[in-house]
Amino acid sequence: MARLDTKIFEIPDDSPDSQQLTLNDEAARLMVNPNKVRKRHDPMDLVVLAREVQRGDDMVNAGASHKLMLIAEQIRHLQMQAREVLKVAKRDKQLHYAQCNFVKRPGKIYYLYEKPDGTTYFSMLSPEEWGTGCPHEFIEAYRLEHDLTWTISHEFEKRAAQYAAIDHIITGKREIPLLDWVDSVSGDKNTITDAE
Repeated sequence: MARLDTKIFEIPDDSPDSQQLTLNDEAARLMVNPNKVRKRHDPMDLVVLAREVQRGDDMVNAGASHKLMLIAEQIRHLQMQAREVLKVAKRDKQLHYAQCNFVKRPGKIYYLYEKPDGTTYFSMLSPEEWGTGCPHEFIEAYRLEHDLTWTISHEFEKRAAQYAAIDHIITGKREIPLLDWVDSVSGDKNTITDAE
């Protein structure tokens, strides 16, 4: 059995500097970089270490700043959506307070008119049905939805497409399809895709 030489460093007898060590052949072969091992302490190592610590701090701060900027953008977007929801809710409330001499039914279209004194009322007659004898200024056509919100006439098709797409998912006629539609509240385009 071969004996392993455990003597790694040798101190030369003729060396006046006792700090000077030399590696024996076996130790030199095992070392990754013998020049670095024999090197005395470099004061610049602390500077390099401090730079690395600072670089790490800078990277952490940059990452945190980026995430906080994304969160701030999401907050702004949510605030914008909240303002739009409140605006639509206020409009819907005003529409429910408009004068009406009949029972409003969800799914039906009603026509909003304004009298000269500023009061508004709903009619079942469109301006075309009134013809030239329309007594008051026509404002807009609205459809009363099943959740008792109102949809303005230029959004009828978009809202119907949203309801149809959601109905397909709820009734199970399709698996989750690819849906491209515009959210009626925020106006943002949303895409729902199958997660598979």
